[in-house]
Amino acid sequence: MTNLPALGERTIWIDCDVIQADGGTRTASITGAFVALALALEKLRERDVIRTIPLSDYVAAISVGIVDGEPLLDLAYDDDSRADVDMNIVKTGDGRFIEVQGTAEAIPFGRDALMTLLDLADLGITQLVEKQRAIVGHLVKRPMTTMRTADAQDRRAFSACRDAALSQRSSRTPIGEMLALVVGRGALRARVHDGRGPRAR
Repeated sequence: MTNLPALGERTIWIDCDVIQADGGTRTASITGAFVALALALEKLRERDVIRTIPLSDYVAAISVGIVDGEPLLDLAYDDDSRADVDMNIVKTGDGRFIEVQGTAEAIPFGRDALMTLLDLADLGITQLVEKQRAIVGHLVKRPMTTMRTADAQDRRAFSACRDAALSQRSSRTPIGEMLALVVGRGALRARVHDGRGPRAR
């Protein structure tokens, strides 16, 4: 959700140092890394290196899973170590998927269970985005649509792809498509490289 051409000839590194591995560290790092990125971009703008903040939406991630037959949000280590299903979800603020990674650790799970976990992840990510908004909302100017709106848009896109595939008699459908706040979970910092060496931000 970053306009990379607006950065010019620069590279941004975001270091996520795990302080306490109590579960959910990867997803917490992603959620916190977005905040670190926004703050680093704000520094660049203050120094007149860039003119605008090239962020169009939020990015947040959460873990979900099934433990002892019960869907859980933000798995702690004890839950994760004995989960029947373990899944990480990364989404934009308006509800579009960036990554869905899930594994049946024991018994395979069905579509109903998958949809339950995705809905649960939506609840968690919505809360995380609100926490991000409280910190860097002044840097992300695009109004956030609801996840329900994004889902409706996805359904329309899916229908269009399906209809096009059927009209071509094709079997292939081209579907393209916390921060608890990292406090106690990880420390983050962003570094910007402009060809003259990295500097901590």
